Amino acid sequence: MKKESKATVNTPIKDLKGKESIEHYNAVLLEGIDSKMKQVIEGMETTKESLTKKVDEFRDEVNQRFDMIENVVLTHSGQLQNIEATLADHGKQLADHGKQLVELKGDVKEIKAAVKHLDEKFTEKIDDHEDRIVILEKNLTTHP
Repeated sequence: MKKESKATVNTPIKDLKGKESIEHYNAVLLEGIDSKMKQVIEGMETTKESLTKKVDEFRDEVNQRFDMIENVVLTHSGQLQNIEATLADHGKQLADHGKQLVELKGDVKEIKAAVKHLDEKFTEKIDDHEDRIVILEKNLTTHP
């Protein structure tokens, strides 16, 4: 069995014996390493907190920008839907106007045909009246 050393980190070096001095030296080294590790851990915690804060700030900024962009996109989408509805309505109106034009063309054809018929009748009557006038004039000149 090994005999446990009664030396501690606080034991003065002059009171240490051979093997105890190595153990003491190792204990002092471990204490130094432990102290440095605590500093590294504290530094890492500070760095972590700083990075977390910066990431949160960046996330908030990006979210604000995306919210703004989303609002603009939603506004434009609504405007585009209104434009589409207006265009669809205009398309229907154009189709209705096209039908009305076709009807008007038919009406104009009918009117032209009626005017042509009336013109022919009117021309016949004028010709008939001119013939009568000529006959009357001849009768007047030959029978005074």
